[in-house]
Amino acid sequence: MGSNTQRKPWVRVTASLTSVRDNPADAASATSVTVPIRGWIRRFRADITAGSGTPTITAFVSETTTATGFDRVLTYTTATDPLDAEEDPGVFYSISESANANRKNGLLYLNAIVVGDSTADHAISIQLDIEPAV
Repeated sequence: MGSNTQRKPWVRVTASLTSVRDNPADAASATSVTVPIRGWIRRFRADITAGSGTPTITAFVSETTTATGFDRVLTYTTATDPLDAEEDPGVFYSISESANANRKNGLLYLNAIVVGDSTADHAISIQLDIEPAV
């Protein structure tokens, strides 16, 4: 007899970044999103919604604003627009809880850099699908 596995509903978070530059080392445009403190990233999408030229995207998810070393949870380099990546079985992360009233949430940082166009006039929409860990 199989066991009954309980699955939590997935969480979808979105963010918008503007004026990202042609510099993959630049983390200045990182934005924070509130997510469960432990989970599996199942899908990452980024779409250039405004700007000139036909650039590519470098994007990452990190546990801190510095986004260096092991703080980076997930990185996509030089992807065509739009970037749409499903992660199977998922990329696990575990972060500290926020100091707010809901102790089951924390912050992840999203960043996307436009590569191949230095005009810095781009807007990028990012979407992240997460399956919370129990």
